[in-house]
Amino acid sequence: MPLITAAGTETGAWATDRQLGWAFAEPLEESLAIFFSSVTPAEWSTIKQRCEGMPRDEFTGEADVAALAEILKSLS
Repeated sequence: MPLITAAGTETGAWATDRQLGWAFAEPLEESLAIFFSSVTPAEWSTIKQRCEGMPRDEFTGEADVAALAEILKSLS
């Protein structure tokens, strides 16, 4: 699913840098209303396909959690 994020955030920068979604400025309600009235099905589909092609770990951080767990194990 394409990412809908707030501009000026790390998540927004991450999503837009990777072309996996859009980042919107305040007021969000107005920005989103404009976006959803103008985005085309083709634009949405392109971003959706890009998201579906990304490894799951890009979104979940599972590898980071596993690495942290290994570090914590080594400390005990």
